[in-house]
Amino acid sequence: MAKIVRFQIQDAAGQNLKGLSVKLSGNGSLDTNADGLAQFLVEDASNMTLEIQGSPVWSGSSAELQSREVYRQTDTGFART
Repeated sequence: MAKIVRFQIQDAAGQNLKGLSVKLSGNGSLDTNADGLAQFLVEDASNMTLEIQGSPVWSGSSAELQSREVYRQTDTGFART
């Protein structure tokens, strides 16, 4: 069953980041809006990869995704909070 997943991308201080590329395998690529959000309609899949600015930050099953996922910038990229 498909579900909507909102990815919110933030800097290290928790401020939303606008205009970043977010790609979810099988779902295309979107840029974050003014609220740091990129929203996808996600179909069931056993193996997906999330990329932010072209770098992989998560891989797993669509069942692992919550309706809102927050990723915060770190020294080495982005990490799920």
